[in-house]
Amino acid sequence: MWLVETVQNMARNLFERGYKYILFCEIDEMVVPDPMKYPLGLMDYIKKAKEKVIRVNPYRIVHNNTLEPKLNLNKPIMPQRRYWVKDNGYDKPLLIRKKIHWKVGFHACQEDSIQDQDLVMIHLQRMDHDFYMERAAWKSKQNFKMEDLQRSWGTQHVLHGEKAEEWFFSVSEIVSEIPVRFRSASLF
Repeated sequence: MWLVETVQNMARNLFERGYKYILFCEIDEMVVPDPMKYPLGLMDYIKKAKEKVIRVNPYRIVHNNTLEPKLNLNKPIMPQRRYWVKDNGYDKPLLIRKKIHWKVGFHACQEDSIQDQDLVMIHLQRMDHDFYMERAAWKSKQNFKMEDLQRSWGTQHVLHGEKAEEWFFSVSEIVSEIPVRFRSASLF
């Protein structure tokens, strides 16, 4: 809960300082509007947005390490990956024009919200097998609150070795090719 409270307090402070919109996402989440409909990017989308709380259309990058090489971080990420899955559990309310009360993990809030199919969140957590395994080994050594783990909050962060490998390759959703408009654009 400490992170939710921290982000809510920061959002409140930003609104009090005159900010009109806040986009919050975690470090492995990129939020972009559909480049075909909003060629000028996020500012173009925000200028046309009418809703006060907008949930994203979530996708997760899938690294097929038998067909795709290791990610080269000296190059844009999206042209290096071909596959993603719809990740409905991540349709988070991330673009806001008013104070809201997020729930743990930012996956929901108490206020009414609308999902916009044009505002896409791309989850990069599994964008590269080797990066994921290195990060999983490091994260599994961090101190997590036992109380959170008992509530099943963040349990994916304590996986390492074979369990992390299993989780990396577990895909229950339908894998599809990333549309060219997202792969070819200089998004990131």
